[in-house]
Amino acid sequence: MFAAKFVILRVMRYLAFWVGLSLLWGQGRPLWRTFSEEDYHAYTQVWAIAQDPTTGLLYAGTNQGISEYDGQRWQLYPTSCLVRALAIAPNHRIWVGGQGDFGELRTDSLGRLYYASYRSFLPKEKQAFGDIQWIFVNAQNHVYFIGTRGYIFLDGSTLAIAPQATLLREGTQLSGAGQVGTEVWVNVVGGGGLQRLTASGFEPVRGGGLFEEKYVSAILSTAGKVFVLTDEGTIYVAPQGSASFLPFKVADEKYLRENRIYRAAVLQGNLLIGTLNGGVLMLSPDGRTLERWTRAQGFPSDDIYALYVDAVGHAWVSHGRGLTQVLTALPLRMYAGGAVEGKITDILPVGGEVYLTTIQGAFRLSPKGTLASIAGLRTECWRLAYLQKRLLVATSQGLYDITGGNQATPLVINQPFVGIVPAKNDLNRAYAYGRSGLVLLRYAGGTWKPDRTLFSTPVQSLVEEGDYLWMGTPTGVLRYNLATQSLEATESDLGLEKGNFYVGQLEGRILAQSGQGVYVFREGTGKFELDPELTRLLASERVDQLTSTGEKVLVRARNGVQVLALSSEGFQAQPLLEGQPLSLNALGRRPDVLRVQEGRVWAGYKDELVVGQFTLSPQGLPPTLIRAAILGNDSLLWGGRFYLVEKMELTFSQPSDKVPEVPYNLASGRLLLGWVDPYGGLAPTQFRYRIAKSGEVREWTFLESGGAIPFADLSEGDYTVEVQAIAPYGLEAPAFRYQFRVLPPWWRTTWAYLLYGVVGVLLVFALVRLNAARLEARNRELEAVVRARTAELQQSYSQLAAAKKDLERAYEDLKNTQQQLIQSEKMAALGQLIAGVAHEINTPIGAISAAAHNISKSLPQTLQQYPRLLSVLGDYAELFHQMVERTLSFTGSLTSREERQYRRQVTEWLEQQGIPNAGALAQSLIKIGLFDKLDPFLPLLKHPEAPFIIDMVGNIGKLRLNSDNIELAVAKTQKIVYALKSYARKGAEDKPEYVNIPDTIDTVLIIYHNQLKYGIEVTKEYESDLPAILGVPDQLSQVWTNIISNAIQAMQGKGSLHIRVWREGDDIIASFTDSGPGIPKEIQDKIFEAFFTTKPAGEGTGLGLDISRRIVEKHGGRIYFESEPGKTTFYVRIPIKTPFESVVTAQQTTQPTQ
Repeated sequence: MFAAKFVILRVMRYLAFWVGLSLLWGQGRPLWRTFSEEDYHAYTQVWAIAQDPTTGLLYAGTNQGISEYDGQRWQLYPTSCLVRALAIAPNHRIWVGGQGDFGELRTDSLGRLYYASYRSFLPKEKQAFGDIQWIFVNAQNHVYFIGTRGYIFLDGSTLAIAPQATLLREGTQLSGAGQVGTEVWVNVVGGGGLQRLTASGFEPVRGGGLFEEKYVSAILSTAGKVFVLTDEGTIYVAPQGSASFLPFKVADEKYLRENRIYRAAVLQGNLLIGTLNGGVLMLSPDGRTLERWTRAQGFPSDDIYALYVDAVGHAWVSHGRGLTQVLTALPLRMYAGGAVEGKITDILPVGGEVYLTTIQGAFRLSPKGTLASIAGLRTECWRLAYLQKRLLVATSQGLYDITGGNQATPLVINQPFVGIVPAKNDLNRAYAYGRSGLVLLRYAGGTWKPDRTLFSTPVQSLVEEGDYLWMGTPTGVLRYNLATQSLEATESDLGLEKGNFYVGQLEGRILAQSGQGVYVFREGTGKFELDPELTRLLASERVDQLTSTGEKVLVRARNGVQVLALSSEGFQAQPLLEGQPLSLNALGRRPDVLRVQEGRVWAGYKDELVVGQFTLSPQGLPPTLIRAAILGNDSLLWGGRFYLVEKMELTFSQPSDKVPEVPYNLASGRLLLGWVDPYGGLAPTQFRYRIAKSGEVREWTFLESGGAIPFADLSEGDYTVEVQAIAPYGLEAPAFRYQFRVLPPWWRTTWAYLLYGVVGVLLVFALVRLNAARLEARNRELEAVVRARTAELQQSYSQLAAAKKDLERAYEDLKNTQQQLIQSEKMAALGQLIAGVAHEINTPIGAISAAAHNISKSLPQTLQQYPRLLSVLGDYAELFHQMVERTLSFTGSLTSREERQYRRQVTEWLEQQGIPNAGALAQSLIKIGLFDKLDPFLPLLKHPEAPFIIDMVGNIGKLRLNSDNIELAVAKTQKIVYALKSYARKGAEDKPEYVNIPDTIDTVLIIYHNQLKYGIEVTKEYESDLPAILGVPDQLSQVWTNIISNAIQAMQGKGSLHIRVWREGDDIIASFTDSGPGIPKEIQDKIFEAFFTTKPAGEGTGLGLDISRRIVEKHGGRIYFESEPGKTTFYVRIPIKTPFESVVTAQQTTQPTQ
């Protein structure tokens, strides 16, 4: 009788527990994650959502196009319309509807998606179908594009695009659509109500006239019923096949009417309803509200735009703050988000309730989902224990009984405790431990009471095994003998050093853990030994917090939970239990608290409580994807999609004709990977890959992070890339293989080898022809050299005569200029320059005179001896030509010491060669610059007429040298004459012309060269590509003359002058910075006044800077200066468009036309 009563009580408690858990499950909310507008690259709300059930790729339609999500990243594909509807057919064609348009996302030859509009396939009179709001595709790939003013039927099983449009009559409108069985229903406002669509037109639905004047938001079919949802918030229902639509009684009918219905979908047989401003409701087929996702429950937004249920069963909700994936298919739910105060430290389900401890108190979660704090506990609470139907909690202030969950009753106060452990052999005993030591508890009279203190040293973990209590303390490990009630061993006795230790138990073994690792107690030696494998496996777990589930032990890892099992090779950890992945690992986070009870797992993440099924039961994972193959930085090799258009088939096996060829110099880049986690992708996906050349075998390489495989410096050959995604919960997705070929470098191709052969043949032929023509060419070259030298001499005489005439004219111009400017400020400056310019001109005149004298002396002799030279040379003409070129290439000079040294060396060498008159011959060779490497000229040196030949070489060299000197002197003279002309020239009536400012400055610098070169360092900094301005060159030169002349006088001929010209906005600025003593502050205001001068009497009129100011202002600019001791800078700012521009333009417009 007692046994039967006991069994009945056990059954009742079990049923109460599961009823409580079921209630709790209904009160929690599913987990979700939100993508912002920035995430999916659209910066606008999502209007439509669709998913490819095979690949898992998700598509979201926005105002900017279609965003594709591959589990790792979003990719935007722009469209020509605002996207409002999406659908993916069984043959994987992606159909798109938008504002006034419809079409398809097609695949190009590189595997990329692009939008193709099909509106133009309709006649113009059939294009007024309105905005496409819904797209439905049946099993035969027949597509219905439903707009506000009609619908379009298209056979998507063929390549031919032949749409058929059916439009509504005036005064009617399509409002609401849905799929009922194999049929597509729509509601026509003002046109008969509910209608079913066919390829040829509308067919009325029996009983559908009820909705002729109602605006329908959605039509759903589930549980053998058809639901029609109106935008005003009313729902009608009828058995499928029936014509009787009746109002559907809903618990939240008022809520729906207040917030109105916008979109709806079917989720796990229930109605998922999106409202305009009231979030999302989930209704059961009998009208009960199962869930409500609103901002009050932590949902991102209440304004809903689109709903979609993916292939796994997750809900996707588009709203005003982005796109949220609600993980309704993940067997985990969250409770008390935001209501729990402090970090969770322990979880304990008791009956239908759940108790939590945090660092700020203890809480009770009721079956209805309400969370309440337990009165009397506003302190750090650490561990819970349910012993003899009493619920105890260890806190920093003592030990309390919180049975019932309303009030805390103190058992031991003013002593900090961190844990409670029941005695194994006596249900009426337990141990409480903490900083105050170890206290024995006894149960008597329906309550727990402290019996005595067993140990007063701080204890932070405890294990009872046999007759011993093992204690982990801040200083080591202690063993207490229960039989003798005495401390039997310390850490030194147990083979451990002092340190902060925790103790635990695993597979019957006593473990000790410190910062150095995990130690295992060996019965044979009576000592602890370090276990490297357990140290690695328990790197993120404490041995006193291991969680047991049956015969398995759970350990917390960095990214979740693992099962620790003892095998023949030692302990092993994996994220699977009997082949099933652990559900918590889908979150990818380490739980702070872990508790497994009655097939459920409870976990605390900071202040969040998560509960769910212990394992997952995936029905197959989507394949691993290579989303793109990119060469270099941005060159696309492949866009990530193999779609066989002819077969209307998406394939994951690379066709043989789709193996790309990569140029050798581009064999580097990256492969973008993708994988859509069917359980929400809350944790990052791990990828592994191997890139193998044909014939090679490679091991897997794991990506450290991210979803891109880099590759570089690949040699020629065929390559295979194999990639595989590994889910956070340990399952391996199907792998994907991609092949490509790296071409050899161009110099190793067949065409290159053929080219090498052709070039070789041509080279041999060219060498033969070249050798045959070489002697003939040499003879012609020698004759040409003789003619050229003669012509050069004649030209030198002509240039000399022209130079003399230029000098005479320059001298006359200089005198005329001096007379013309003697009454002006410019003449005052020129008067100071005459001596220097005369000296500058006299120098090249002297050089020309000397060179002309040398030529007139040596030329007759050379010409007279030239016939004799040709007869003497004979076959050595080419060698003579080389000796002349060698002499002409010598441009240096030798010191007397070097000349003696070389003469001695050449004399010795000539004597060794048996050449007579070696000393005299050596002297002649040194004079013409031949003192080393004489072996090639040995035939000429041994020639009986060697002295005569060397003299002729010297004469020809002198002619060339004197000719070069004349050219140099003439060029310098022409430069000075040009500068004088440019400086002295006065245009007719100062007519403006386009001038380059740096050129006018350089002209003045040439004039002042003689005064600048001996003591003043001039540096110039001209900005390139300065525009020419319209101005008077003579007047601008006078400005530069006054400034440079003043600077030279200020520096007294010694210092530095820096000239800079640059563009600033619409102006050109010229600055002149000298290193003079500076302008005293007391006279700076008078610098530009007329007749003010600081020069001695007779050296200046005081008009220079006044005239300069007037000239600059006449050009629309201004002149100013900055001065300090040791530095003065004058600035001249002239606009690019001077006032002369308007004058010239006016003159041009007033000229009469012909």
